[in-house]
Amino acid sequence: LEDDWPWRFETLSGGQQKRLQIACALWPQPDLLILDEPTNHVDATTRSVIARALESFAGIGILISHDRELLDRLCGQCLFMDGGSAVMRPGGYTQASEQASLERERDVRERKIREFGKRIVQNYLDQILVDGLFHDDPHPANVMIRGEEVVWIDLGMMGRLSRGERELMRQLFTAVAFGDAAEVKRTLLIWGHASGTVDHARLHA
Repeated sequence: LEDDWPWRFETLSGGQQKRLQIACALWPQPDLLILDEPTNHVDATTRSVIARALESFAGIGILISHDRELLDRLCGQCLFMDGGSAVMRPGGYTQASEQASLERERDVRERKIREFGKRIVQNYLDQILVDGLFHDDPHPANVMIRGEEVVWIDLGMMGRLSRGERELMRQLFTAVAFGDAAEVKRTLLIWGHASGTVDHARLHA
């Protein structure tokens, strides 16, 4: 900076004006410094000078910038705003954006898994309630997934249900879905065959 710059601000170049503005902001050693695009429309030399000056700032800084190199150089964490939500991620822009990309990939993978699970459950229910096929011992270990593709499904032993049995299974699944313990007990007692006296209190519990 030159000593006379404050007195002839209007005659300075854009880069010189930017240097002077940042120097004035840093001079009182504030606890909080907020900067909006400090390196916009400046040459490489001025950008380097500004970055070195800001690196010496010891307070809390809030930097709004499209200058990724500056963000990587100065920021310890970055705030990403998208679709009405805001997420703070550690590191400069490069590190934080890589983290955001990993999170998006994870979300897509989890969504695919949930959708696949729904299809498996819907298919299983359709086979029981619509087609009347009963599967013995279905559980997650009977499905093999490689990557995101289903490569093997073991639905166990199969048999055919009567119309009445299908309706009873529908009532049982509905009772489980709505947490109706009394209805679950009722349908199980109809479905099963008690070999002795039923302890209704223990069964309900």
